[in-house]
Amino acid sequence: MRRKEYTFLTTFAIMLVDIAFLIISDLTGFMMRFNGAFPPDNFDAYLKLSPFIITIRIASFFIFHLYEKPKFKSNFETFVNVLKATSISSTLIIFALYFTGIEMYSRSIALSSWILTIFFVSGWRFVAKEFIEFYLGKDFFRARLIVIGTGEEAEMLLMNTLRDAAVNYKFLGFIRSDDHSPISVDKDKIIGGVNDMPSIIVKNAVDEIIIADSKFERRKITLFVDLLIKNNITLKSAPSSYERVVANIMFSNIEAPFEGPTFSRKPSSFYWGIKRILDMAVAVLLFIITLPIVLISACLIKLSSRGPILYYQKRVGQNGKMFIMCKLRTMYFNTNKGKLPRWARKSDPRITPVGRILRRYRIDELPQLINVLRNEMSLIGPRPETPIYTHRLIRNIAYYAERLQVKPGISGWAQVNLKYAASEEASREKLIYDLFYTQNVSFTLDLLIALKTLKVVLTGKGAQ
Repeated sequence: MRRKEYTFLTTFAIMLVDIAFLIISDLTGFMMRFNGAFPPDNFDAYLKLSPFIITIRIASFFIFHLYEKPKFKSNFETFVNVLKATSISSTLIIFALYFTGIEMYSRSIALSSWILTIFFVSGWRFVAKEFIEFYLGKDFFRARLIVIGTGEEAEMLLMNTLRDAAVNYKFLGFIRSDDHSPISVDKDKIIGGVNDMPSIIVKNAVDEIIIADSKFERRKITLFVDLLIKNNITLKSAPSSYERVVANIMFSNIEAPFEGPTFSRKPSSFYWGIKRILDMAVAVLLFIITLPIVLISACLIKLSSRGPILYYQKRVGQNGKMFIMCKLRTMYFNTNKGKLPRWARKSDPRITPVGRILRRYRIDELPQLINVLRNEMSLIGPRPETPIYTHRLIRNIAYYAERLQVKPGISGWAQVNLKYAASEEASREKLIYDLFYTQNVSFTLDLLIALKTLKVVLTGKGAQ
């Protein structure tokens, strides 16, 4: 069985057990409220609400990463995420009860269910983990880690990583960047070079790779990027590498979109969960509001040029995962048939008159709300590129792949400050903005980008 299939089945099994304990939590709360009884009217109200309650709970668990590589989460991280997810979902459930006026399922039951859910869901995971560790060994729940680099930076990064309370790691060894790399680590812990990585990954079932050499050529990763995606391996790099790369870009006389230290703080993990909830809520609202605009645009596209209304294209998403992005067609049909895709240019003859208007006001991007609802994109984030351009830019621009650590967006910090990237040099400039966003993402920054996007939509400024 392939690792991806195993991960899917494991996640599905965990979700089913979670649902069982969610029901147990609700029923226990019910019994506590009514002294072990189940009054028919109250219980009927619960049965009608239970699909909504379970859906909200499970969605919150997904948002707070409780199904994302659950094998390697520490007990501390699991408890914190269960606490966050249950608190958010309970708040939504109580608000729903208040605004719908449903009184037969009391808010006191919802509150007791909140406490019980935290206890039961985190508790069964801890017990299951202890049981499995007893039979399969403690290494079963440890993420197998290798570090690219053999200098002092690699050694310090390893020490900091192993102290991480969120993930249990098993360190496998260091990888030499090249034959001339300085060696400050224990030579006995060096398990090979970059060229040996495909065999090392397969032999050791590696889960995570950290690049800890700021001079490491990113293009080397492209030699086995498909292997990383196929085996669902997480790829990270040292924060100090960011600073040197961005400094090199800024020394190329490209204006930076920020001042002062850039990578001094990491994004709040709590906000990532809130961000997903906001994405879902706003995407549904925008979908309803803009549906008439999309339908009118679809009619104009069909009447003005032959071909389909929608345009589908494979794009590279978070952590290199591929997905199909949907847009309203703005170019003449089959203009790229038999040719490699190329960047759009100013006054591009491939763009139809209707398409030019749709692009100017970003109307062609509205179908991507479906991608947001499918959790493939966010409302705000770096724009996704095609696989061909992504591989090219990773090879040619140092640490371009760092922008893949966050979910791509319909709009982003680069999009509201710059025009469409029509060249590799323009992509290099946009990278600065994308790196700034990935390291400083917050509600305030997302709100600022949303307001700037609204200005672009209303004025058409910045489009090409």
